[in-house]
Amino acid sequence: MNEIEKAQKLVDEMVSKGILSNTVTCNIIVDALCKKGEAEKLLDLMVREGTKPGVVSYQALLMGYTNEGNIDGVMNVLDRMQINNEAPEYATCTSLIVAFAKNRMVDEAMRVLKRMEEEGVKTDLSAYAPILKQLLQMGCVDYAKDLVDQAIGKTNG
Repeated sequence: MNEIEKAQKLVDEMVSKGILSNTVTCNIIVDALCKKGEAEKLLDLMVREGTKPGVVSYQALLMGYTNEGNIDGVMNVLDRMQINNEAPEYATCTSLIVAFAKNRMVDEAMRVLKRMEEEGVKTDLSAYAPILKQLLQMGCVDYAKDLVDQAIGKTNG
């Protein structure tokens, strides 16, 4: 039995004993399953069993997808958060931006930044900084300058 099967067996046992209703317990399992690419299954199970995933659950899933470079997974989780009226926090969004920028995934970092703004998460210059740093390291000076102008306009206006 591999680790995923063991985790699934543990989750099934927890459900049968009524233990899964604790969000903190679920978050620990979500984090572990994220590392195996299986966490979304647990979130679905949480919802079926009446346990509402919280921001911490979603953040674990977001970081798991980010570490895999799975932008579609990230955007799907952000969509799911919106559907469940769970607004992403500033720290969650900037963590995603930093992770994508460090991995030279500037377009993905920009998508998260745009999503932040669409969701009404207040941005400041520090949200733009990791993207700007990566653009400059990549030699995209004009793009970085345009982004600075955009950031100043959005954070001052």
